[in-house]
Amino acid sequence: MGQSKADKFDGFSPQLTVRMSDHGLKASLPFESPRTRVWILTSYLILVVLALPLWWSTTSIERLSLPVSRVDALGGKEVSFSVKWLFCVSI
Repeated sequence: MGQSKADKFDGFSPQLTVRMSDHGLKASLPFESPRTRVWILTSYLILVVLALPLWWSTTSIERLSLPVSRVDALGGKEVSFSVKWLFCVSI
């Protein structure tokens, strides 16, 4: 006897269980239990707490002092640059 499509679990879609409640039939997913919800929320909280120091260190800007003496030494120099242009026109 073959299994129906509802009895098979393909590993990708969550299994639905149908329970009888006061308001009739109710479909529920495995993660709808209060204990599972607490574990999910706790794991997200732990992930955020552990990732926060890494985020802080990778996004902080290191403030270095400017080389004032080198900037002052370059202040009196004249800046010049040359640009060579090459135009190719085909008629």
